[in-house]
Amino acid sequence: MMPKFDIPSLLIIGNPLLPKDTVQFKVGRVVSSKLSLPIRYLQYPDDLIYEHGYLIDVVKGLTRPRLIGLHEIRLTQSITSHDWDVSQVLRLMDVLGLEPQVKIIGIPYGRTPDDDLISEILHLIEEDLGDATAGI
Repeated sequence: MMPKFDIPSLLIIGNPLLPKDTVQFKVGRVVSSKLSLPIRYLQYPDDLIYEHGYLIDVVKGLTRPRLIGLHEIRLTQSITSHDWDVSQVLRLMDVLGLEPQVKIIGIPYGRTPDDDLISEILHLIEEDLGDATAGI
């Protein structure tokens, strides 16, 4: 049984050595402070099994940030081992009936961490948190 959580974390995974794969680190710090959400930097994709929150990651093919459902994850020829690992862990959890407590926020590849991007991500999270508490 998966643990239940109240306060989501911002989950950051990526390769800080690749310049175009670092925007989530910069955005995560700002969003964390503005929403008072804890931030966790994950080294291993299987850490997602024990986490609850929003996984912020760079995604090729997006034009604006958005929430990405598990059913939308596709493997492509340009996929990195990191992307493959994350997608496989989330898919395995789904197949095993372990409801992932993680929602993916995709950031367009190559986008700079400017105020507009941060505002869009803040809006996504605030809207999602509002939807989650609407029935309470």
